[in-house]
Amino acid sequence: MKFSHFFAHRLLLFCWGFLAAPLFAQTYNPLKWTYESRHLQGDEFELVFKGTLESGWFTYSQFLQDDGPVPTSLTFESTNMELLGKAVEEGNKISVDKDPVFDIPLTKFKDRYIIKQRVRVKDYSKPVSGYLNAMCCDKEKCLPPKDYEFVFVLKKTSTGDAAPVPAAPTPAPGETQPEATATAPTGDTAAAPGADGSVFNPKRSAIDIEHPVSDCAGGGASAAGTAPTSEKKNLFFWLLLGLGGGLFALLTPCIYPMIPLTVSFFTKSSQTRAQGIRNALIYGGSITGIYVLLGLLASFTIGAAGLNSLSTNAVVNMVLFAVLAVFAFSFFGFFELTLPSSWTTSTDSKANQGGLLGVFFMAFTLVLVSFSCTGPIAASLMTQALEEPASAAMGMLGFGLALGLPFGLFAAFPGWLQSMPKSGGWMNNVKIFLGFLELALAFKFFSTADLTMHWGLLKYELFIALWALIALLNGLYFFGLYSFTKYAPKAKRSAGNLLVGALSLGLTAYLCTGFMWNADTCSYQSPAITSGMAPPTYYAFRGCETACPNEGKCPIGICCFRDYEEGLAHAKANKKMIMIDFTGYGCVNCRKMEEHVWVLPEIYRLLKNDVVLISLYVDDREKLESPEVDPDGNKLRTQGAKWTVFETVNFKYNAQPYYALLSPDEQLLNAPRGYTPDAAEYESFLRCGFEALKQVCPDCHQPD
Repeated sequence: MKFSHFFAHRLLLFCWGFLAAPLFAQTYNPLKWTYESRHLQGDEFELVFKGTLESGWFTYSQFLQDDGPVPTSLTFESTNMELLGKAVEEGNKISVDKDPVFDIPLTKFKDRYIIKQRVRVKDYSKPVSGYLNAMCCDKEKCLPPKDYEFVFVLKKTSTGDAAPVPAAPTPAPGETQPEATATAPTGDTAAAPGADGSVFNPKRSAIDIEHPVSDCAGGGASAAGTAPTSEKKNLFFWLLLGLGGGLFALLTPCIYPMIPLTVSFFTKSSQTRAQGIRNALIYGGSITGIYVLLGLLASFTIGAAGLNSLSTNAVVNMVLFAVLAVFAFSFFGFFELTLPSSWTTSTDSKANQGGLLGVFFMAFTLVLVSFSCTGPIAASLMTQALEEPASAAMGMLGFGLALGLPFGLFAAFPGWLQSMPKSGGWMNNVKIFLGFLELALAFKFFSTADLTMHWGLLKYELFIALWALIALLNGLYFFGLYSFTKYAPKAKRSAGNLLVGALSLGLTAYLCTGFMWNADTCSYQSPAITSGMAPPTYYAFRGCETACPNEGKCPIGICCFRDYEEGLAHAKANKKMIMIDFTGYGCVNCRKMEEHVWVLPEIYRLLKNDVVLISLYVDDREKLESPEVDPDGNKLRTQGAKWTVFETVNFKYNAQPYYALLSPDEQLLNAPRGYTPDAAEYESFLRCGFEALKQVCPDCHQPD
């Protein structure tokens, strides 16, 4: 499989598998499971998992190669048993040499899929429990992998059969509960929703999000979940960013030389000048429309929740890191990326049909053949817009306009062609510059994966050093001090190249200021340009010895709690106001707030001395000691999943950053806030909380 085809297939799979869950997993599931067990001999049993699939749907074998769909898997969470050999699978089995969805040989099942696993029981006082993970696809699409919980209470009987006790997963809304062959087990089963100590315990008084103690300093992200105004303004930013990316792509060797050739074709092949201008405008508009369509598909098919899931998923971020690194070295000239030739041949043949449809396919052909130059930039725009569903569409609109509009303008004013710079080596310099930019962005995705998985590989100092090195290498290249390949020889020492080189060296020096240490906040002073891109400053090799309960895990040296119940208990004991900080490792605006608003003297003093800060990371992949159950009965296995549901259930909101002020007895003091870069406004929000605290807790701590 060619790399370009492989990348397209895998990226679509990841986007659908990890992003579509919020849209489909809770509403439709074509695969149903029932469970039964059979006593074999002694302490050995056979556990049988019977899957039934709706017509037209498939699920996949446990034994697949790495570059295909997600294989079915069994995970046993019990320690009172051991597996005897591999699981055996039966059913309506289909083995194909080339699957129409994944384009590889694989084994799948339709209608009926049975898995049999032999086990030996060591302790009969506990059930055998775990979950089965399976993925379903039809001929056009795939649903995200889904967990199916199971519990078996195994007992020997005089007849040799074991009592089959399936505990099927709690059905999603709109999903039918599979018929059980026995009553649900009792004893050591999963904790019921709202068990004592759980943040979802219904016995606790719910936080009244609709009626805060005070309405002072309102605004921002409302209790109802309206997006803050500052987030809406970002759409214009993404439009400008897309325009900038499109202009860079326009100057590459794949696009720039095509402008005079294409415009001349339209003007000479048309019967009238008006017809030539019309065709050129349709050509440019088609280019714009194709890129906008890509953005719309990401925005409205995936949605906001899915985009946030992608932006923090470790596997997807590592894939994006690898892809952008490959794109970067392609720009450096080590190899060239192309789409399958059959794609361009097919669209080029349709372009010869003439008429408006022919003009459209001419534009489509240009989009495909210019992939090696435009693909990396477009992919970077898409991945940088992951946290806002409309951003991808706006970015692609700007990108498409920058690429398509020149064709229409030069057709309308052909005299402008004479003023265009001639094609030459300067276009290779543009690609080298973009290569360094892609490489810098690649490390941003590695950093997100490193943070969410707690690998500790790419901490703050190393990240800043790598970005400074990339800027330095870019500057030295444009000063003509070295070359990459024959494709990219040494840059000529022209005025433009020397200017770019000087700016790059200046950027290197600026990035090095990120190593300045602030003893007051016990953290580095992050450069504004890296805010939200670099790891948080507390995620560093250097730190301070403090009495904080989570030393080295809190923003800018402020003592914080990473668990709500622990923070709540501390606030009650010290009679202090609580600030819940719903945040995320991959949250850009969270880092901007911490590194450029929280560090300001008055705000920093309030947060450090007068508030109990509870920072809850919604994208934390750390496993819970034992799974918890949300109010709908779904098992939560990671810290991030727990705090995501906690925010959604208690505050009817699921974006970050999000700040809520509570009294020690959990009364909401004022309207919560989202991203608030205005320091005066944010300080007013905090002081409003203290004023409201006086009303409900006169003897609680107040700022000096």
